Formats: sequence, structure tokens, C-alpha cells
Amino acid sequence: MTRLQKIAVYLAGIVFLLSGIGKAMNVMLFQTLIHGYGFPYLDLLAPVIVWAELVLAFLLLVQERVKTVSLFCIGLLLLFTAVYTFGYTRQGITDCGCFGVIRLPDIAPVYVYIRNIVLLVLLNFIWLTAEDNKSTWTRRRWLVFGCYMGIALFLTGMTYRPKAYLPEKEHPLVGQVLANTPLADYVPNEGTACVLCYSYRCNHCMNTMENFFAMQRYGRVDTIVAVAVVPDNDEQLDSVRTAFRQFYPQIGGLEIGAATLPDITAFPTSLLVENDTIKQVMVGELPNPYFIETNKTKITH
Repeated sequence: MTRLQKIAVYLAGIVFLLSGIGKAMNVMLFQTLIHGYGFPYLDLLAPVIVWAELVLAFLLLVQERVKTVSLFCIGLLLLFTAVYTFGYTRQGITDCGCFGVIRLPDIAPVYVYIRNIVLLVLLNFIWLTAEDNKSTWTRRRWLVFGCYMGIALFLTGMTYRPKAYLPEKEHPLVGQVLANTPLADYVPNEGTACVLCYSYRCNHCMNTMENFFAMQRYGRVDTIVAVAVVPDNDEQLDSVRTAFRQFYPQIGGLEIGAATLPDITAFPTSLLVENDTIKQVMVGELPNPYFIETNKTKITH
């Protein structure tokens, strides 16, 4: 390959490597994002997508069959772009979540498309100009690849939650009158409301905030509030609070002590309230506006 081709291959490989590692370090964060896009059952494929990214990245970086690999990368990137377009136009989601826990500065959707177009141009250049170079893998390369994927399997296994969105039993808050809970101070006792309980230390809560902003824009319920549940005697509370609010300055400063709300043990947890009664509790997510509207209609009628 020419020097220009090698540069293009390495750049594409690094992008896919960072994307795969960022998702592998917290697959449930990626599952939550898929769920937020409106595909609640496809989130089970989250680890498969992550492994595919990591395998493609490895093959690019070792320059193995780069022409064929670049074609698979193009297909995967087009799929990601199509899903992002659906989430942005239908659900109001602006965070593509491309790099998982690797938090990059928030950018407008137009820049997400520009970034993807640049990467597509790079991959098309590789596909059109490079040749497939099949090589015999040595034991050392197989060993490196095995360790590489072993780490990926370990990381994804640590955070993969196949039943994260399947209710095993009814939450203790379901059916309770909101006025009898500490959350009554934050929510009106009439109409419909959605209450997001989150933690400053929760990575999943960061992507959930995108659905929170979408809920605000589309107005699927009369009231939507976000309440931070903070532990008692947390010496690092000020620092994590500051860090969280740097990412999301739009979120208000409502807080409640964890000891005051013992039924909320996982984050994020969302409550769907109808006329002062908690009708539904969703653990591990705040669904997109369409999901809320659909379930609100079912509950009301």
C-alpha cells in the first residue's frame, strides 16, 4: 500500500477501535441508547455490534484484507447513520453515543453527519484503491487477537444486562399515591407527569438525559422533572455534582437523599404518574417520548 492508503487505513482503524472500546466498557449504556432510539428488543444485539467494531478495527490496524474490511465498515457506518437519523427525526435524540463512555464534547447533529461523511469518504478511498492482502497468521498474531477479543468479551460481559428492560416483579412504588412519597414536593398532583430519578455517578443517566430533553421538547406529559438521588455522607458529592452539571447545565438542581427514597435503588429510574398515582416504574431508562405517549394512552384508557 502507498503511504496515503496506510494513513487512511490507520485513521479508520483508530476510529473504530475507540468506538468499540468506548461501548465495550459499558455495554448497558449502549443498550440504553438503542432502547431510546425506539428499538427495545434490538438492544440484546449491543455486544454483537461492539465485537464487530473491534474485529474490524483490529483487521484494519494489522492491514488484513483492508479492501473487504473497509466495505463492511461502510455498511456498518451507513447503518449507524440511518439509525441516528431515525432517532433524531422521530425521537428528538441528538446524542449519537458513538463512542460510549468516551465522552466527547457535545456537537450539533449537522457535525455528526459531517464526521460520518468524512469517515465514509476515507473508507471509500480505501475500498476503491487498496488491494486485499491475505497473509498467513502466525501464532503470535493469533495470540494477540485472542487476548484482544478476550478483553473485549470480559468488558462487555461485565456490563451486559440481557434482562435490564424485562420486568421481573412489580416495583413497590407502582400504585402508590405520589402525595404519600417524598417526590410529592416536586410534582403537581394533577395531570400527567414523568419523574426521572438519577445519580450523579451513573453513566447510563448521561445518555438518558437526551430522552429527558426530548420529553421537554415534545411535551408528551404535563410535567417532567429530574431529581438527583444523592447518598448520605458522600465526601465526593460536590465534585461529582459539579462534573455532572458541566455536561448537563440545563438540568435543575433538585436533589433528594437516598435514605429518604429507599425504593429507588437503581439508576436511572423513571416514574409515569397519572393524577397523583404512580402508574408505571421503568428501571434503567427514561424511554423516548413516543413510548411515554403510547403507555400514557394505554393507562388513561
